[in-house]
Order: sequence, then C-alpha cells, then structure tokens
Amino acid sequence: SFWLLRDVDPGFATQGTLAVTFQVPSSRYEERNDVLAFYDRLIEALEARPDIEAAGTVGQLPLNGTSWSSSFQAEGWPPDRVGFEILHRRADAGYFEALEIPLVRGRMFGPQDGPETPLVVLVNEAFGDEHFPGEDPVGQRIAYDRTAAQNPDDSNWYEIVGIVGDQHQVAPGRAPRPEVFENRSQDWGRRNWVVVRTEGDPLAVVPTVRSALAELDPLIPVSDVRPLRQVWRGS
Repeated sequence: SFWLLRDVDPGFATQGTLAVTFQVPSSRYEERNDVLAFYDRLIEALEARPDIEAAGTVGQLPLNGTSWSSSFQAEGWPPDRVGFEILHRRADAGYFEALEIPLVRGRMFGPQDGPETPLVVLVNEAFGDEHFPGEDPVGQRIAYDRTAAQNPDDSNWYEIVGIVGDQHQVAPGRAPRPEVFENRSQDWGRRNWVVVRTEGDPLAVVPTVRSALAELDPLIPVSDVRPLRQVWRGS
C-alpha cells in the first residue's frame, strides 16, 4: 500500500514534476532529424518559460516498465560471459535534470553526442553492481548481442559514459533492475514523454506546456498528462 511504501525512495523527484506525452506525426516530420529538431525546440521553449525549472524527454516513465530488454556482452569479455535481461530506455540529459536523478560517476549526455557520432549510453547503479562488480563500467563498450565478443565487427558498440542513480522501473516494492539509457539523439522515436519540473503545483504548468507545444505545432494533441506524484502513488 501507499502507507507501507511511503518511505521507499523512487529514485526520481515526485514533487513539482509533470509528464505529458504525444506523437510527432510522420506526415509533417518525415525524417529523423525533423523529429529530433522538434523535440529540441520544444525543450528549449519550455526551459525559457519562467515557471519551468527544467525539461527533458524519456521514452517511458519510471514505474511504467521499459521499452525492451536484451542480453549484452562487453568488449574484451570471453565468449561465455554474457549479461542477461538488461532493461532499455531512451532519454536525454534534461530528463535526469528535471526529475533530479543524480549522476553518480562519469558524464551526462552532451551536445557532442549526436546522430552521427559514436554511440553512447548511461547505465544505472544496479547495472554496474551486477555486471561489473569491482570494476568501473565507465569507459566500457557494450553490444546488445550474445556473440559480440566473437563477432565484434557485426555488432553496434555503445560506450558507457556515465552512471546514474537507480529508479524503480516496475513497482516500488521491486528492486531496480540493471538498466541502460540510450541517448534520444541516437535512438530516436516519435512518441516520448516530456517531463518538466516546477516550483509549485505541477498541474498549474499544464497550460504552459500546452501553449509551448501549440506554438510549435497546433495540430499535435497531448494524449496524456501525469504528475509524477500520481505515477508514484498509483504504482
């Protein structure tokens, strides 16, 4: 129940935080760069509003599952060493800032990480603890393939550039699982959750978010609005 779990740290800010979701249509935004530029402009517009302290995007909200899971191997691992059932989520640096998710070690996604640059990811603490005990995951290269060590030229390799705090992915009563965060600029999608942080009641900034979206494209409807406090209590 909520009372039993009220002292559990969800790993993200639940006060003053709001999430909205919508889909950028292919009819008006055909290419990857069109979609990326749209989200970039929206985040910039939101952060320019006086009642918005931070804004970012994520493919799936915490406590709502993740996009997918996979096995992986790290560069230099023997062929029989495989990491199983790692979770994946698409995000940008603003997501971690808006929900006050700490950077534990390494660096955050930055402007140097783009669609045409080497692939980079962030991992959570649970990932490092389980798959790199006694080692530093930062700087390691991983591929989502059980045979990547044997066939390195056939795999896409991602460099781990930072470690972020754990977030509960499924339920407050279930420990966070190892998770990888792909960079929105490199693992793009048309539908995302836009998360914002404000000083007061998060519902009070819904008109601000809707206005910023409408100024960019009045034909894109918001399909869902969720305060993160509600996400936490309803999980």
